[in-house]
Amino acid sequence: IVIAITLLLISINIYYIFIIYILFLIYIFKNDKTLFIFSISISLIILLIFIIIKWYQSYLINNYPNFIEGKIIDINKKEYYQEITIKYKIFKVIINDYGFHKLKIGDIIQVSGININIDSNHIPNGFNYQEYLYNNLYIYKIKSTNPKIISHKFSINIINYYLKQ
Repeated sequence: IVIAITLLLISINIYYIFIIYILFLIYIFKNDKTLFIFSISISLIILLIFIIIKWYQSYLINNYPNFIEGKIIDINKKEYYQEITIKYKIFKVIINDYGFHKLKIGDIIQVSGININIDSNHIPNGFNYQEYLYNNLYIYKIKSTNPKIISHKFSINIINYYLKQ
């Protein structure tokens, strides 16, 4: 079952692995029909969850709200702005804060601003930043000058932040 699920998850991004997945399911079917039914059932549930998450991600990308509220999970200082990553629902949002507000990991903030459209790949077979963000569950990149701190909660991400510092 674990091998079947692993092959299914890999085949989502590498399509020719799907053939190996189908061949493995045929092998399971010939040896144990109950294991085959269980493997198919689990695979369909995982695939359905994946499709729902990707649909919801696309829906949020196409329907930018007036403001976003989320917990800060990462802060990167740049030369002209600080790049803040927040957790918004089950997704992540990158905020470019040009005001260098004093924010900490774990702060719950409310942000409004301009949604920055990310260009798609211009060089064939090159790195595609838009696809990278989409595959890592990022939904927006926002240019903001006024993040408002609502509250503060403990975040385990503070350990990673201090290790990077």
